Amino acid sequence: MDETKVPTYPISNLIPTHPTVDYEKYPKVADPNPAVKLGVVDADKGKVRWISLTNNDEDYIPRFGWVRDGVIWVEVLNRDQDKMDLYFVDAKSGKPAKVLTETSPNAWINVNDDIRVLKSGDRFLWSSWRDGHTHLYLYSFDKQNPFAAEAKLEHQITQGDYDVTGVEALDDATGTLFFSSNKDDPRQRHFFSIKLDGSGLQELASDEGMYFGKFSDDAKHYQQTFMGPTTVPKMSVCSVGGVCFPVWQARDEVAEYGLRAPKFLEFKAADGVTTLYGRLLLPPNPPATGQIPLIVNIYGGPAAQTVLKELTSPFDEILARQGFAIFSVDNRGTPGRDRKFQTAIRHEFGAIELSDQLAALDQLFAQYPQLDKNRLGIWGWSNGGSMTLYSMTHSDRFRAGVAVAPVTNQVNYDSIYTERYMGQLKDDPKGYAQSDVSTDAGNLHGSLFLAHGTGDDNVHFQNSMQMINALIKAGKPFELMIYPNKTHSISGSDARDHLFHMIDDHFVKELK
Repeated sequence: MDETKVPTYPISNLIPTHPTVDYEKYPKVADPNPAVKLGVVDADKGKVRWISLTNNDEDYIPRFGWVRDGVIWVEVLNRDQDKMDLYFVDAKSGKPAKVLTETSPNAWINVNDDIRVLKSGDRFLWSSWRDGHTHLYLYSFDKQNPFAAEAKLEHQITQGDYDVTGVEALDDATGTLFFSSNKDDPRQRHFFSIKLDGSGLQELASDEGMYFGKFSDDAKHYQQTFMGPTTVPKMSVCSVGGVCFPVWQARDEVAEYGLRAPKFLEFKAADGVTTLYGRLLLPPNPPATGQIPLIVNIYGGPAAQTVLKELTSPFDEILARQGFAIFSVDNRGTPGRDRKFQTAIRHEFGAIELSDQLAALDQLFAQYPQLDKNRLGIWGWSNGGSMTLYSMTHSDRFRAGVAVAPVTNQVNYDSIYTERYMGQLKDDPKGYAQSDVSTDAGNLHGSLFLAHGTGDDNVHFQNSMQMINALIKAGKPFELMIYPNKTHSISGSDARDHLFHMIDDHFVKELK
């Protein structure tokens, strides 16, 4: 991009003001310490004690809890989100002591709920991806005087080429930890147990698919919900090391509607080395002659995977029965993989994701010659909508696309989320400018259908308004559907039914 065309986004342009208000006439009262504080309330007297842990008014306090009666643990995360300090705080005096510092150079720190203080009162669990994967570590501290010194790393509990996705429970009596993980397959989630010394790793159940649930406080029992590629969600109540009793099953859409499992595929990323996981759903009755139009269902962002071993989306099946093939691939930058994979998109949104998508498509067309590369569509929601717009303005391969509730300019979005991956605007104006797809509206290729809810409190409606204005200025025709007062999910049976019918109609018209 031409450096002279990179906007600097002065802060005065980002803060809305009312032109009739003279802000200068109002007195300004400076807070001597405007940073976020932690409040501790006396349950009997109702008096609040405010505790300051940082003098930086841009720091966050994402999590806090009790070490024991009278002692609080608090996480303090810097705005760049690459450094987190863990404090122990005396609840009565408010005196803090820093006991651990976690850093993640050239990346970010994933905030989670994995910290656990053992009942022994002198150790806690800590989650980190410092070795390249998200794993659990055991730290110890002085039980008698937890403020005396920094916590000591005892050892790493879990390790290997996989990621811990959550701490589920801790059985202090047996020294057994229960956690969820994508061990052996990033497309699945299973429950595991392991001893606190790192020995005795065991899988609780091994059916192909996704396990979710909740353990009892004593970690002796748990409720699990399971779904697989051809299995509707089933809930059971289980005893650890014992049997599971089924208690509920969702409506059997597999039997009732004939939902099918997709083909799970593997590709190489644009770097020629990294493995990408994809899925393909072919029409149940492909044409005897002619080729099959292909629709890419994309998300592509750091908040979600699309390629998981779970039940196929009914909408994918509806499209497939109309003669379309449906394809998804998780490019670099999506979760569920190692640190290198996830942080490949650091300081940019769009370029690496699209290059991986196109690389996977080239390999897909080579493997399935019955797919028609000249009738290629793409659609997505939220970040998937952003990637649809980016793909259609940075590639000429897509004949039609649907963008629902897209972020069109990262400056418009949630600063905590955006800065985690992009850094601060003042430090990388070029990266932010390159991610603004409205500046590339004149390069739109293919037939675009854009949809957004006016009450979207996640991806604000202004994103689509800016894109609409840019497309009009560029003289680019497109279709638009606005859903009054609807939020990000465009929920409600009437609105959802209307939207999906319009998406379906768009692809039928443009690709068939």
